[in-house]
Amino acid sequence: MTDPGVVAAGHAERVRQSLETAGVATALFDQVRENPTDADVETCLAAAREAGIDGLIGLGGGSSLDTAKGCNFC
Repeated sequence: MTDPGVVAAGHAERVRQSLETAGVATALFDQVRENPTDADVETCLAAAREAGIDGLIGLGGGSSLDTAKGCNFC
């Protein structure tokens, strides 16, 4: 999970390619907002459940990491 700026800079794609080269399937959540709220975490959690993920990577700054941690706790 990351924010649109990290995606625009190409960092998310480089990470995705590296993971998929290693045989790890990926799903991208790029809607992280600055100072995430409970609602932001719920949106992320819904996307994670829909994608059937079993691991999280927060890519970027504190907001991405906070969203990933909140999603993980839920």
